Amino acid sequence: MLENVKNLKSHDKGRTFAVIMTTLDELGYDVADAGNDSPDAKIIDARHFLPQHRERIVLVGIRRDYAFSKTLSLRQIQQHYPPAVPSLQSLLKQAPEEKYILSKWNQALGESDFNNAANMARRPRRLSPRECACLMGFEAPGEQRFRIPVSDTQAYKQFGNSVVVPVFAAVAQLLLPCTRQLIRHNRARV
Repeated sequence: MLENVKNLKSHDKGRTFAVIMTTLDELGYDVADAGNDSPDAKIIDARHFLPQHRERIVLVGIRRDYAFSKTLSLRQIQQHYPPAVPSLQSLLKQAPEEKYILSKWNQALGESDFNNAANMARRPRRLSPRECACLMGFEAPGEQRFRIPVSDTQAYKQFGNSVVVPVFAAVAQLLLPCTRQLIRHNRARV
């Protein structure tokens, strides 16, 4: 399984993507939805799982010598969409730590009387690393399942470069029947 930004397909006028697809073919892999259907099923948007628009290309290659190598389609991911996407507000702390409030905004508000009370309730702020963990699907609000042992700056980089967990959980669900078939096949050979 390979994942990258959506624009990988158009990088270097499509040549980069063509090299990847040719290489996977030469290695004996069939890639799910390898055709350029519109809309491209290999482009998965996290907005179906979490409150963010994050389109990624997902290449799932299955060895050509497996009978199911041509049957997997990422179009079926829709059956694994959650019944409801949580709102952004539900993933954010109602009272974030002061260090996440933008200080220049605080100073500007202090100098202005215009709608001061209303603006104070909507002060712009950064997301905390813990909120980023929620936005990427690593944990639910209020959970702290993951220890974040790095600085905020490093945590932002790591979460920003991560995959959206529920998207790949759904891709794994699509692969589950293939995996079970492979296990049965291997057991029969033993």
